[in-house]
Amino acid sequence: MSLTKLQAVNRILVACGQKPSNSLEGPTSATTRMAVAVLEETDQQVQGEGWHFNTNPNHTFSADGVSGEVAIPAGTVRFKAYDYQGLTVRGDKLYDRHRGTFDIGQAVTGCLVLYIDFDELPEQAKEYITCRAARKMYTRTVGSQDSARALALEESQARGALINHDIEEGQYTMMDDPTFPWITGSHYLPATIRKAPRY
Repeated sequence: MSLTKLQAVNRILVACGQKPSNSLEGPTSATTRMAVAVLEETDQQVQGEGWHFNTNPNHTFSADGVSGEVAIPAGTVRFKAYDYQGLTVRGDKLYDRHRGTFDIGQAVTGCLVLYIDFDELPEQAKEYITCRAARKMYTRTVGSQDSARALALEESQARGALINHDIEEGQYTMMDDPTFPWITGSHYLPATIRKAPRY
């Protein structure tokens, strides 16, 4: 059964000794709002690492024919161009730091990391995010060391399951390791913005 956002919030509330909520719509308690905020905060932190499920390693953006600007989609976590040095994300466009302009003037291909709605995430990711959020909220509001250790263990196990899922889906090889070109004597800095494969 797929874990919904409401179920995730209720797991966080129960872990903190609070009553579960019937809905996230309309008026909710302050504790429920805090649980939602912690879940969303944790969701963004985890997805910001860049996993197989939210990474497009060869995404091409086209430049506007008039302004030369390159727009990026809402929900972009980060983008690293392969063959265009000095690009960074500013607002909803790419910016050339070396030339000090938004006028890129050409199509750009690179590695795109996007934020995905919680309900669309793989179950392993939702499980880990929920466990991590529960531990964070418990630490902030309750603080019992014994229960905190139990939540930390559950979080660690959930992260392990997520890493295993990422490895299986990503089918990584040593070529995905950012240090590989340096090991072989190349001075080329690999374009990947992902962390080294999670062996």
